[in-house]
Amino acid sequence: NEIKHYCYVEDIEKIIRDDLKITPDNSENLRKLFGVLFRKSVIYNVNRNIQAGLLASAEQLEIAKKLYEESKSTADRRFVALALQIRGDIFYNGNELQKAQEMYLENLKIRESMYKEKPDDLEAARDVSKALIRMRDLDKQQGDLAKALEYSTQALNLRTTVMKQAKGLGNPAKMSLFESEWLLASQWHAEDLRNLDRLEEAEFEIGQFLALANKRNADKESSTTQRDVNIGETLLCDIYFDKQDLKKALSAANRMVKATEASLQLSNSGSRELEMFVDAAGLKALVQADMGDAEDSLDTIQSTMASANRMRDKNKQLRGDAINDERLLMMYAYEMRALRLLGKIDEAKEVGAKA
Repeated sequence: NEIKHYCYVEDIEKIIRDDLKITPDNSENLRKLFGVLFRKSVIYNVNRNIQAGLLASAEQLEIAKKLYEESKSTADRRFVALALQIRGDIFYNGNELQKAQEMYLENLKIRESMYKEKPDDLEAARDVSKALIRMRDLDKQQGDLAKALEYSTQALNLRTTVMKQAKGLGNPAKMSLFESEWLLASQWHAEDLRNLDRLEEAEFEIGQFLALANKRNADKESSTTQRDVNIGETLLCDIYFDKQDLKKALSAANRMVKATEASLQLSNSGSRELEMFVDAAGLKALVQADMGDAEDSLDTIQSTMASANRMRDKNKQLRGDAINDERLLMMYAYEMRALRLLGKIDEAKEVGAKA
């Protein structure tokens, strides 16, 4: 599908460029070309084709600036910010973090200016929050965890405002979208709090996250809503594990596994859900071992891998790498630990040989 999409975009691009040879200053065709180049930039970015992505995004940015210089319209100004944002994403994935920061800061400046001009514009607020999250990711990548928290706090506050303002719109589809975006911001904010060992605040944040995630799941259960519940319970388990409150960590781990099992049953494809199921069970086994329940830990690992392999064999839509080498090594490590705790050294060595 991705190849077909790319070929389709290439065909459209050729038609537009041919038209521009005849009318080179046609602004509508330039906007169409901007859209095509944006799609190409996204495809290149997803596939980590950095050089091709930088070429496409450079032309895209040049077109956006030209259009804005001529029109001074809000739509074309937003095009400039969008071009800066995707170019920053490509630099980020190419590990050129300084250049990514330059793009992201310029993007954020434009977004904030537009939002300041129209503080009741929900789309402008959403644009600012997306720009803030990119700055957060960049600072986190560079190890500035305090600055990352500042950005995620601002993004969460903005998305809270958007969600509150949207309640009066009477648009369930948009409200669902805004809630999903709020959950993401809440998750990242809790992660940033945890990274700074502000565990009580992180636990409170995840409590807020789970309140909404569980409500959405109760209202209309789906693989997505169950996945959100799993994300929240995973973070909560990690926080309790950090606090060495192993009893609460195990309770959260049990809820994680339950959520991933439900998500698997509700999913059309199941690849991502199967990964999350294995991860959840692995974390549960780790907690059980730390509590001294080596037999339970071993049973969790062995039954999980048997179930996961059975599900993968049964469902041909599941990717072959859903249980990849990294996950296998993780589960082998947990299995070896449980076997050693039980004094089954020879069996532990056999698992070690597999690893």
